[in-house]
Amino acid sequence: MSKLLTVAVPSYNAARFLNKNIESLMAVPGRERLDVIIVDDGSTDETGAMADALAKQYDGIVRVIHKENGGHGSGVNAGLKKALGTYYCVLDADDYVDPHTFGKVLNRLERCEPVALALFDFDFVDEDGQVTKHVELPALPKDQVFSFGDYAGKLHDGPDRWVWIHNAIYRREFLEKIDFSCHEHHYYVDMEYITYPLTSVGNAVYFPLRARYYLVGRGGQSVALNSRVKHFDQYREVVEFLVAFDRKEAERSASTGTPNAAVLAYTRSRTAEFITGVYSTLFGFPDRKDAVRVATEFDEWLRKEAPEIYEANESLAVKALRTSRFSLMGVGAFVYRILRGKT
Repeated sequence: MSKLLTVAVPSYNAARFLNKNIESLMAVPGRERLDVIIVDDGSTDETGAMADALAKQYDGIVRVIHKENGGHGSGVNAGLKKALGTYYCVLDADDYVDPHTFGKVLNRLERCEPVALALFDFDFVDEDGQVTKHVELPALPKDQVFSFGDYAGKLHDGPDRWVWIHNAIYRREFLEKIDFSCHEHHYYVDMEYITYPLTSVGNAVYFPLRARYYLVGRGGQSVALNSRVKHFDQYREVVEFLVAFDRKEAERSASTGTPNAAVLAYTRSRTAEFITGVYSTLFGFPDRKDAVRVATEFDEWLRKEAPEIYEANESLAVKALRTSRFSLMGVGAFVYRILRGKT
């Protein structure tokens, strides 16, 4: 039978989590509509063997790609190239779905007219499975197709109310048409997945269903402070990719009217929110003078290269740092570590 949705599962040394991930998908009613691709990204643990066993157990639904390590973006790209589904999404190996509710997402997606983007709700959870945050998009029309350009300006109406990699399903044909891909050998390229396509999205739909769980707080995650410090250069490079993309899309908008001003404003706000992580990463630098120097140089670069993104930052902490000319970096680092439980 034809496949409704390809779920790519980028996996690197994920043996600890992979079984829970796949079993949650296999418990989805009507799972035969799924095309699940585990992308073993050069793992050195039992991920590859576990993936092969799961593919054998769920033959016809689960497939495996074994490849050399290329980072999360390469897993997204590899899955897309081999996808069979009408739609495409990414489910990180340490995340999982609510089978019953995800099944409802599939049902509604199946009945819906073709859209470039489908959105739903999700929860942040800790390692004990306790929900720590719920993300929904109440400003969007529910269960009806709408023009993304008409609602982009209303989408971010509160904390965390964005398009995330955790709540976005794209039509595969759409991603192929815009020749979408992520940079490889980089962390943090999920920002590309939720930025680049949006400036070309036409029709979209939002299903107000809590269908997925995003694990946070696990040691070693790329979003952890120590990981961001270690990979700061890559974080900065992804910012440069996003700034270059914004410049290109602004030129396209000026000449064609697409994307419209609301969509550009949304992607700039989303990029600005991501860039807040540059400043918070510097709180983890061991040399405070070095942190101040890097923050000052980066801030000046951003102000000159992307003034719209620079001004779109809504973080009070970032505004305070800028006002103090980054003399508050030490105080900021102390407060940040207390709030994050890392005194």
